[in-house]
Amino acid sequence: MSSRAATRTRTPRAPSAGFNLATLAAKLRRIALISVLALASVGSIGVIVWSVSHLTDLRVERITVTGATEQVTPSAIRRVLAPHLQQQFMAIDLAEMRDHLERMPWVHSANIRRQWPNTLAVHIKEQQPIARWNDRGFLNHEGRFFEGDMAPRWQSLPSLVGPEGTQTNLMKRYHMLESLLTGLELRLQQLSEDPIGQVSFELADGTQVMLGDRALALRARRFAELYQRHLLPGQVKQIDLRYEHGAAVRFIDQHFMAAVDKQKGQRHGF
Repeated sequence: MSSRAATRTRTPRAPSAGFNLATLAAKLRRIALISVLALASVGSIGVIVWSVSHLTDLRVERITVTGATEQVTPSAIRRVLAPHLQQQFMAIDLAEMRDHLERMPWVHSANIRRQWPNTLAVHIKEQQPIARWNDRGFLNHEGRFFEGDMAPRWQSLPSLVGPEGTQTNLMKRYHMLESLLTGLELRLQQLSEDPIGQVSFELADGTQVMLGDRALALRARRFAELYQRHLLPGQVKQIDLRYEHGAAVRFIDQHFMAAVDKQKGQRHGF
């Protein structure tokens, strides 16, 4: 057989129909996926824009007040907060609002938090007056001054009197004396410090006690011992403890001392 007869011409095959359909389907799927993602992105942007717009429109519509509110009424709290309520709910400065509340006379501390979607929750801790201060306000348990209405209900509180700046020290001395006097069933009516630092106190029965300006705890214990061993309530006008080792006692009735000596058959030296 000749070489020409043995040689065959090869004709290229046409692509199969299955291959063309698979490629087209893959491309269509990619296009569809891209379209879906694009639509989702547009939708997300729309939701975000709507949410931000909605948040900026929110205003406070409700204020709840909890805690002790005997002296601080909810209506007074709302009046203090009213100027802030024109702001957007999320833009309100809670720290500034708290500061304004804590400037109220009877507010010891305040806490404010947001409650979704339009409520401010306010918790109030009121001042607890321990003593009256110079008859123009009160001292709390920390010895800090705060103004308040001197209503008759507070007249039973002990009165602390002294120069400005002595509140904390006088409150410490008050606690020391109160602990000592409670054991004697005596009640402190007034504790005073004069401009030169001389400390004195007055009992509920009118007895005046002068402690001086030094060794106050020692002299207070000396008073307790003297009162417990030698004195009776309602009989003493003044006790001066500004001595190194003794005290001077002035009785309401000058004949009381002689009567006690005669009854007990002994002399008392103060």
